[in-house]
Amino acid sequence: MIKYGSSGKPHKQIIPKYDIWGSSGPINTEQISIVNNKYVELLNLIDKQVNPEEYVLSVAKRISYFQGKELPALDAIWLRLKPKGSQDCLNSGHISLIYEEGTGYLLGYTRLDNNGSDKVAEHQMSLEKALQFLKKLAPDLIKYDTVTPQLNPIDIGSRMIFDPVLPIDNVELNWIDIHNETFNSYGKTNISCGLKVKMYLPKTSLWAWVIVDGVGRIITFERNVSWDFEKMERQTQMWLHDKWLIAKNIDPFHLAHNNQNHTMVQS
Repeated sequence: MIKYGSSGKPHKQIIPKYDIWGSSGPINTEQISIVNNKYVELLNLIDKQVNPEEYVLSVAKRISYFQGKELPALDAIWLRLKPKGSQDCLNSGHISLIYEEGTGYLLGYTRLDNNGSDKVAEHQMSLEKALQFLKKLAPDLIKYDTVTPQLNPIDIGSRMIFDPVLPIDNVELNWIDIHNETFNSYGKTNISCGLKVKMYLPKTSLWAWVIVDGVGRIITFERNVSWDFEKMERQTQMWLHDKWLIAKNIDPFHLAHNNQNHTMVQS
């Protein structure tokens, strides 16, 4: 049996320039007063252990999603759910989703809470969980009957590289490495730790990734992300990233300036 991947040198982390990144598309938002139940359907597909009744919908806005210069920007819905009893504030525990308004396809997801584990998953498990997720939420990228490639065993927490890249259906696997995010919960700073499965989408020249925590939960997913390699900057807006929202002076909990309400029909 052929196995893939090898141990690579630690990756020099690029410190995001939140004030500059994600500026290629508009960052204005449009408040939505009534939201349909699409997000409940998506949450059930992502993780059946997430109980929507334990959360309150605190942000519901229409946004633009930049996909590079070669593809049109998407009209998307951005939702943010906070745990019941918590305050509306950035850099706190929450669940956020972004999905295309017309099709309902998931574009982004993140879950920051205290229910994970500080241990790091094995590379094989992370890839398996990532592909299982994509089969359900991004079937245009990974087909339902695709077999997960077998990876070479390397030290847990090490960076795994694929040279040459590993094609899997409509993605090219580039690397798997640790990715941490910090957030606050009830006055304490927490670290959300996971393995990031980084993929290139050759048909669109865009990027996607899935981050899996130590117990196999999906904690982040983003797709159709445009990257400028000359400037080493992300072009697509960073709606899931609170530090970007702060840097761009975007307050998601209030109506955006000069925006008009839009009502969606309850389904």
